Amino acid sequence: MEGIGNIIAGHQLVLIVVLLVAVFVVYFIFKKLMSCLILSLLILLSIGAYFYFSGSIHSPADLWRSFQQTRQKTQHFVEEGKDAYQKGKNLVDRGKKLTEDADRFLDRSEQAP
Repeated sequence: MEGIGNIIAGHQLVLIVVLLVAVFVVYFIFKKLMSCLILSLLILLSIGAYFYFSGSIHSPADLWRSFQQTRQKTQHFVEEGKDAYQKGKNLVDRGKKLTEDADRFLDRSEQAP
């Protein structure tokens, strides 16, 4: 660790060059990232504008109906998930009980002779 400190203290020009290169790399990465972000935002806005202008007058009612359908389907899937979880839990409990019974049976059979 002291070796790195000595190198930095002894070669300050190298440190400055390395820092400048790092700053340029970070700058170009963020520049590319920001351009991708702006392009994605423009695409999303254009898609939204297309659906807004091509939609019918009853868009808020359609939106509310879609929201209600999504909510009902989500509740249905949550209930199915709870049922599946309960079935899995029951299977695990039965498996544990079966394993314990088998262990007891094997212990008895070893002690019997």
